[in-house]
Amino acid sequence: GMTVATLGAAQAETVKIGSIAEYQPYNYLDDEGEMQGFEAGFAGLLCMQASITCEWVLAPAEDLISNLQTYEFDIIISAMEISAANMVYINFSDEYLPAGTSSTGGTILTHAVGIGINPSNLVMLDNLNAAIAAIKADGSLDTLIAAWFDGLDPEYRNIE
Repeated sequence: GMTVATLGAAQAETVKIGSIAEYQPYNYLDDEGEMQGFEAGFAGLLCMQASITCEWVLAPAEDLISNLQTYEFDIIISAMEISAANMVYINFSDEYLPAGTSSTGGTILTHAVGIGINPSNLVMLDNLNAAIAAIKADGSLDTLIAAWFDGLDPEYRNIE
């Protein structure tokens, strides 16, 4: 199979992002089948900052981790919480959405959300963490979070 190191090092490679695309407001498809939601915006910022070409690969929630492990995609951006249970199987980037953020149906994120990645993929992990740090530092991530989550109740109704 493809060696992991080349994925991180070769900037020309297309990075495949796994997602369920059915979890509003994080990730969902519009009527044209295009990815929308907070994580569509996040991936746009991230991939631009990291100078990588990214494409979405859809999978059911229960297949995300196994598909990552078999390299059907390189990373997971799908509201995946950085939990001890998940960390048994995969590694995570630094958080891009803090714990406590309200999600669909009024549930609150117990853990922060990060990018899921193979533990062996250290070069790409470093690149992603550098990109996350940069979009945090320049305020663009905060602006995106505010656009999707501020001023809304847990059901995403405007409370003003």
